[in-house]
Amino acid sequence: ATAHMRLIPPDGTLNYHRLTIGRNAVQQPVAVDMYFYLSGEPLSHTIGRMIGQLSGGSEADSLAVAQGMQRASAALQAGKPATAEAILSALPPRWQKQKSIMQIRLMAAEGVAAQKMQAGKPIGNAYRKAVKDFQTAFPKADNLPLIMMSYHFLGQDFPKAAKAVDQLDQQVGGDPYLNLMRAKIADGQNDAQAARGFVETLIKALPDKAPEGYGILLDQAIETQNHVETTRILKALEAETPVRFPIDFNKAEPFANYMASPEYEKWKAYKNEA
Repeated sequence: ATAHMRLIPPDGTLNYHRLTIGRNAVQQPVAVDMYFYLSGEPLSHTIGRMIGQLSGGSEADSLAVAQGMQRASAALQAGKPATAEAILSALPPRWQKQKSIMQIRLMAAEGVAAQKMQAGKPIGNAYRKAVKDFQTAFPKADNLPLIMMSYHFLGQDFPKAAKAVDQLDQQVGGDPYLNLMRAKIADGQNDAQAARGFVETLIKALPDKAPEGYGILLDQAIETQNHVETTRILKALEAETPVRFPIDFNKAEPFANYMASPEYEKWKAYKNEA
């Protein structure tokens, strides 16, 4: 028997785990192995490969690599992907081609690229190189759909990102949460109608994800100065989720044009009646 889990860490990335269920000595159900979609293999395979490779070198070399991986993973969890990249780059060259280390490097490079994009800077070539190196070394890796979904989205190659989403959806047996990524892709393509359709599908299946879905549509409506749609989404957010907005949005700059429009009067009336 198996059980699937969707994992969404604080940094907003996505992963899935597939647990293989067995029974212990007293016949209680227990997880006997776990398949990590981000690594594209069962945990038992990852541990076995690492033990085999660590035991093949000197004790000092193996200890340095193990400590380096631990420090890089800790840096990633602390939201410091650039630090993780630097730690991995300092490992012996032969170890930098090891699958698990290449995957940590991928996550670090993706984190750096995302931070640069948020700051309005070019994402650079490190992320692209990390992805291409992994593809070359492991062209049939099971985790490529998950990797390529993020890679193509950050690179704004939206058709390829959509294809990767569909591949991942099929791989995990169907997950309505992926409609959030589809909505983001549609938003990137300036297809407001498609984005709205994906958000509606997401919310129908997973009502607790409504804030994230409506957030995409709200950003889109504000950016395009669709004030009627902005009012609709604001009301939907307050009616269907715990999200609440101050009546004047604390005078946040993105809402300036909306507050100068007739629709803002409708919003104030709604808030005053609430």
